[in-house]
Amino acid sequence: MEALAGLPGRLSMFWLEYGRSARTRTRDTRAYGLVYLSGLLRMEAKRNIAQIARSGTVSPQNMQHFMSQSPWSADQMIAKMQMAVVERPELAGGMLILDESADKKSGSKTVAAGRQHNGRQGKVDLCQVGND
Repeated sequence: MEALAGLPGRLSMFWLEYGRSARTRTRDTRAYGLVYLSGLLRMEAKRNIAQIARSGTVSPQNMQHFMSQSPWSADQMIAKMQMAVVERPELAGGMLILDESADKKSGSKTVAAGRQHNGRQGKVDLCQVGND
């Protein structure tokens, strides 16, 4: 339980640093990013954009827009994460692997299923990424 102590505060501090990449000159969408990240870590099942938005009391439509249409720079956020890993000498010679949660699907009736990389299978196949 000690590992969980102060977790919400630590997540907020983490997001203060990385969330800067979720801003543009005209919009600050960091709040949606924190709700999304928190939902991914907190929810045990049904971690899709709509459920995460509802659990964080934000509009599912706004959350969907944040993830798919907002002009924030994912490349900037990834570069920042890469620099943070490089700056940790204790990680020298190691590797950081980030992989999505993908489920194999079949048929043509599954929402958001498509031919995409499935890390669990290690190949491109018909799957749905990011949902439980």
